[in-house]
Amino acid sequence: MSLELDSTAPTFQSAATSTDGSTVTLTYNEALSSTTAATTDFAVTTAGSTNTVTAVSTSGSNVELTLTTPVFKDQSVTVAYTDPNTGSNDANAVQDSAGNDAASLSATTVTNNSTYVQGLQVELFEGINFDGLIQRQYDEIINLDDTYITDVIGNVSDNGETWSMRAYGEIQAFATGTNTWETRSDDRIRIWINGEAAQNWSTDHMSLWGDVTANNLVAGQWYSIKIEFAENTQVSRLKLAHKSDRSYVDELRFNTKAPIYQSAATSADGTKVVLTYDEALSYEEASDWVDAPNTATSSTTAAPSSFVVTTDGSENTVTAVAVNGETAAVELTLTNVIKYGQTVTVSYTDPNLGSSLGNNDFNAIQGIQGNDAASIANKAVTNNSNIDEFDPSVNDVTITVAENIAAGTSITDLSDTSGGDTDADGSALTYAITAGNTSSLFAIDTATGEITLASGKALDYETASSHSLTVSATEADGSGSDTATVTVNVTDVDENSPLITGPSGSAGDTTSSKSIAENTTAVSQLTANETVTWSLNGGADEAKFQIDSNGNLSFQAAPDFENPNDIGDTANNNTYVVTVRATDTAGNTADQTVTTTVTDVDDSGITIAKTGTTRGTDLLTTEAGGSSTFTVVVDNKPTEDVTVSITGNDATENSLSTDTLIFSNTNWNTPQTVTVTGVNDDVDDGDITTTLIATANNAGGYAGTETSTVRVKNTDDDTNGITIAKTGTTDGSGNLLTTEAGGSSSYTVVLDAEPVSDVTVTTTGNDPTENSLSTDSLTFNSTNWNKAQTVTITGLDDNIDDGDITTTLTTTASNTGNYAGTETSTVTVKNIDNDNSDPSPVVPTPSPTPSPSPGPANPPNLIATIDGNGLTISGDESTGTWVSLQTNYSNADLQNSLQIISSKRGQIGSIGAISKGNILGKTEIYLEKGETLSFAQQSSNNSIVNTPNIKLAEQNGSWQLVLEDSNSNTDNDFNDLGITISTHNECQSPGDYQIAQQQKQITDGLFDLSNINRDSLELQITVNSSSDFSNRLAFVRLDDNANSLSLNGISASDATAFKDAITGALIDPASQRVELQGESSQTITWNLNEAEFGLYAAVVITEENEIITIGSSGYQNGSPLLKSIGQNHFGFEDNPNSSDVDFDYNDLTFQVNVL
Repeated sequence: MSLELDSTAPTFQSAATSTDGSTVTLTYNEALSSTTAATTDFAVTTAGSTNTVTAVSTSGSNVELTLTTPVFKDQSVTVAYTDPNTGSNDANAVQDSAGNDAASLSATTVTNNSTYVQGLQVELFEGINFDGLIQRQYDEIINLDDTYITDVIGNVSDNGETWSMRAYGEIQAFATGTNTWETRSDDRIRIWINGEAAQNWSTDHMSLWGDVTANNLVAGQWYSIKIEFAENTQVSRLKLAHKSDRSYVDELRFNTKAPIYQSAATSADGTKVVLTYDEALSYEEASDWVDAPNTATSSTTAAPSSFVVTTDGSENTVTAVAVNGETAAVELTLTNVIKYGQTVTVSYTDPNLGSSLGNNDFNAIQGIQGNDAASIANKAVTNNSNIDEFDPSVNDVTITVAENIAAGTSITDLSDTSGGDTDADGSALTYAITAGNTSSLFAIDTATGEITLASGKALDYETASSHSLTVSATEADGSGSDTATVTVNVTDVDENSPLITGPSGSAGDTTSSKSIAENTTAVSQLTANETVTWSLNGGADEAKFQIDSNGNLSFQAAPDFENPNDIGDTANNNTYVVTVRATDTAGNTADQTVTTTVTDVDDSGITIAKTGTTRGTDLLTTEAGGSSTFTVVVDNKPTEDVTVSITGNDATENSLSTDTLIFSNTNWNTPQTVTVTGVNDDVDDGDITTTLIATANNAGGYAGTETSTVRVKNTDDDTNGITIAKTGTTDGSGNLLTTEAGGSSSYTVVLDAEPVSDVTVTTTGNDPTENSLSTDSLTFNSTNWNKAQTVTITGLDDNIDDGDITTTLTTTASNTGNYAGTETSTVTVKNIDNDNSDPSPVVPTPSPTPSPSPGPANPPNLIATIDGNGLTISGDESTGTWVSLQTNYSNADLQNSLQIISSKRGQIGSIGAISKGNILGKTEIYLEKGETLSFAQQSSNNSIVNTPNIKLAEQNGSWQLVLEDSNSNTDNDFNDLGITISTHNECQSPGDYQIAQQQKQITDGLFDLSNINRDSLELQITVNSSSDFSNRLAFVRLDDNANSLSLNGISASDATAFKDAITGALIDPASQRVELQGESSQTITWNLNEAEFGLYAAVVITEENEIITIGSSGYQNGSPLLKSIGQNHFGFEDNPNSSDVDFDYNDLTFQVNVL
């Protein structure tokens, strides 16, 4: 396990002031350490001036800076921070919990959330008793003189400078405990600090200094201040000063935040609506200088017309408004009482008196600082009224019930029309039946109003078909009630049982009887005098009967007189007893017991059951020996042995396991099996159907006329036709080969099915100028039809250079012996031309012979064929030569391999290379005089091209073969593949040549180690990988017959079984697991002893555990995955279904060499 340390520093996000302006908070992107930087590491400016930080603290992702001077509203603020130790982490810095220091911060703008302005809000009035508000303004200090009022508004009135003033806001304490300031005033002055009177001169006086004292304050904290001043003479003076030096007090501020509406509710008596705000409210002070300062609820604030209250959508006029400043509540007195359940809303419009007074005005809802609350519209009011408006209301009800309902059954449930067991005001109701409850038939739940049929009571339609009940519903306090009439209508119920009419007797009888013959199921149809449901309800033999919805009574299984199983009145006497029930729609029932007597019937007979394979109604056999079966029983117990004989069988089509069966009085009903087996006749006579007849003899109570039949169809496996087998030499395309030099080939002919008489097979299509036939007519009969008859084809010389001529021979059967005359088969014959129009071919000088004896008069050599696409060995009749094919280069995008084809032996090897690679193939073959070498091409996974685009040129005693491959982007430069073909007097690599004898086709991955003339063999295996996937190379030792590949007797043609056999027989060479991936290689030396010699196949196992080898899954989706590029040299393409498959066959390459 590895641990990843946090090395990422916290990142600054934003900064903002508090609403009172006393702090600046810096926010980072992650939680911070509790340790932090010093106050001197921070720099804050307010309105461009330094505002010293006095304290620093951290909480979560925030750093809080406490300021010397509070920030006021709309002032510009910046903050900067300097990391005390740039380049390393230290505890005395802004850092995260992992100890990573935050980076320094240059001066950054701070969001100013302060709601405070410097100074106090001042209200000026015309009279000394605060009458006639003139205007509001902010004064940073309190310093008034004679010129103050005239500087503000000019002359106030005709009586001289007679006026008053109120100022609101906060003052900062300079000491903890008692704080004393001074005022110089003339005429009247009173001051409150923190809600307590600090100075009170309510009478006119000359200009005097006086103390302003407030107790229990904390230094640096801010406290509310209210100043009231009046000038009653022509001299005005007011100064608020520090007592120490009588300098102006400028530690004053005013909060511009307005009170915010919270909620509204009615009073319990419904006469008022009370609005609540989030802060204490301002209320009118005493109206003159005689009264003490007012601390109670005022009767005046915003005018009643500023409010709109609605009750259930209609306006409910406000008649009075009162403010309780301490509880932050505004109380509205209403014209109409609000009652329980009514919907109430309230609206308020701030009565702005004009821009000359700002947005705040006296006749409004205000905070204690004089800030107007905002208007509100249609706010929902919680209705707490307990005034009851509604009486109970219940409706009349009519109910219909059946007379047979049970006691306790619910009849109806009354409720108030408002939807419950309370009235519309929510008052609980009490219910009672006050009249009409004769014999106390009904009961009522006093709390819920549910009416039921009383316990122990029953309704009777015949006594009373209707009941009328009076029910009252009364409020719990008895203040109101209502009554309803509940009508209960009673319906009549059928109480009479149905009358059953059975197979005998009269309607309503409780018993009846019926006699029926054995081997039948129907007994009788029962009826009733009304609509009923039928069922069985007992009787000793109930389990043997059934009855349907129409009253049809029947046995479930037909009774057998000879084998009775009744219980009835006396067991096993063929008398069966069952009880039938009829139930009408009212639930009334009636029963009738039916006795059924079973009588005897002569039922002797034979029953055949098909137990084998069938097609339609026929049992099925086959000419291949397929069999089927049937069973036989007699239908009635015989008095003595009965013999059943099987006749009608066609012995040429089927055989019977027996044609005689014996039944006694003990085994008569035990099935006996007859097996029918198909017989092969080798004749195409179609499917033959035979009818077998089983007949009883005249014994044991059987008349000898009882029979039963079964049909058997024998499926024909013969089809008329002709089969030709090539027994002579063929080329790579499957053509029989003859030569103009008189070379011959042969084929054999047989019929596919036996004829019923002689059939003549004639051969047509022969070209007599190219070939002669040993015969063109063959006769087959019922004894030799499947014995091969040989036709020999001999090439004829025409002394014309006409090339190799291919002829198609057609064999046709005659219309005899059950053959239709349309059966045919064909074979193709190629006659190899020996004429050359070039009178003087270029013959290279033969290499010197190491032997001192003279060579042949005409040594072997390679010459080009007339079409230029092949090479032929020339020289004396008895001579041959070794031919080496070596790939020199591969420049193609495709992987190319050439199939090497001999004119005499067909496919004899392969030569090629990996695409654009240095993995080049080499192959060695031996050719006889007159043997021609030709080629077929396979590029990558494309189809084989029998006439490749090649050029052959003789150069320095060898031949150079160049290929233009089948790429769609062909450029005809003939440099896709280059091969040198040369001759040698002896084999260059005899060991490699010997083990490659079974590598005839491009996809053959066989190694023939079966004819090694050594005691041991040493192989070198070179393996190269160029794949993203893992691939494994192994080998498997096959059975020794190379002409019919198999492993442990399992043929390669059975792909699934052969693949399973390979999986269990894999051999790792030299006991080394060869498994490569990526660009890698491996070389293994494998030593085998004589006991290990045999026929081997290469096996490649992919990463998906898919096996690729000869005879197994060597082709996938029609594409070869393993290809030869030379003698004992192969390339493999893995993952062929991948989207990036390239079929370059270099994913795994391997070469085997004999050391």
